[in-house]
Amino acid sequence: MSLPECKSPAPALEDWPPPTALIFEPAGVLYDATPGRRWLWHLVLRLGLRTTYEDFIRPWDAEFLPPVLRGERPYSAALHDFLASLGLSAADQIEIAAAMPHCSQPLDAGVRPLPGVRRALARLASLRFSLAVLSDSSLPGCELKEHLDGLGLGNYFGPALTSTDLGTTKPQPHNYLAIAAAAGAAPRQCLYLSTRRSDLLGARTSGLRTVAVEVTPSGTADFSISSLGQLADLLRTCRGESLRAAA
Repeated sequence: MSLPECKSPAPALEDWPPPTALIFEPAGVLYDATPGRRWLWHLVLRLGLRTTYEDFIRPWDAEFLPPVLRGERPYSAALHDFLASLGLSAADQIEIAAAMPHCSQPLDAGVRPLPGVRRALARLASLRFSLAVLSDSSLPGCELKEHLDGLGLGNYFGPALTSTDLGTTKPQPHNYLAIAAAAGAAPRQCLYLSTRRSDLLGARTSGLRTVAVEVTPSGTADFSISSLGQLADLLRTCRGESLRAAA
């Protein structure tokens, strides 16, 4: 297996201390969060809506979901307004509600770990890093930990904070600084992992080093890996008295 890519857009990275904490965005890194969303998209397609998945989910993420993630609005109310914004009739909305037995739960509920995640986390835990979770979620961190427990992943993680706990969503600096403090590390001692460019850029701006997972960094991350299984190799390749980028 080829070693993961170690890129350093900022020369100052060479003088940073070795990481002691790994902070994970769970969606897309630990599990695939899209099945419930795609299920709803297919359902509205059957009701006559013509749209791509990307166009369907974009306004949900941009407009309707953030107040839920900040704890300002019930999930069910946001979902109702989102469906209404699509032009669905009241009868169609009732049909969707009947088909969604857990319509008050997030669309990313009922997920499963991505292949190889448990093995990768066990390997990272053996290297004695502090593992933490930072997520934009309508669940508080304690319930997110229970969710991870149900996936067989919770025992690998220490602190878990969400936007509901913090009252702000990523990429606000407060979120990254709060989880770094909870993990007992300075921001520059943390590696933040995500598939989302805006979150990676927010973390980097907040002083954390960043790892893009399964996404082209495009200047928004310090390192990139194609799967979580490569992270231990990246750490072994790049960790020493200082974390240096490969030439």
